[in-house]
Amino acid sequence: MITALSIPLFESITQHNYNNIYYDFHNDYNCTSINLENSLFTLTFTKISDASVVVLIFHNTVFTKLNLRILQEPDADTIDMIYRGRFELDNKLSETDGYGRGYFYIDFCDETSIELWAESIALT
Repeated sequence: MITALSIPLFESITQHNYNNIYYDFHNDYNCTSINLENSLFTLTFTKISDASVVVLIFHNTVFTKLNLRILQEPDADTIDMIYRGRFELDNKLSETDGYGRGYFYIDFCDETSIELWAESIALT
């Protein structure tokens, strides 16, 4: 598990090393499932070359934006970017919500976008 605040601001985790294994969610995987249960948010990815499955888990999440496209575009399952960024809170740019959560931006190539606070992420 990686705590949100240990992820450098604006560093893409779309193409990243997790536990010394390189993952490229933009080029090598399709997002096949998006789930939210209580405060656990998951993105399930299937590798294009061999159908292996990887799940990216966001712990203790609070959603602030969810923009889902209804029409299924050819690249609707392709992640464009995932990163931790800043959020405007009380007219100031903030890195944390005061509860140890970082702010994440998740963008798909079809303009679907998700913004959320998360305490940590994990990959299984």
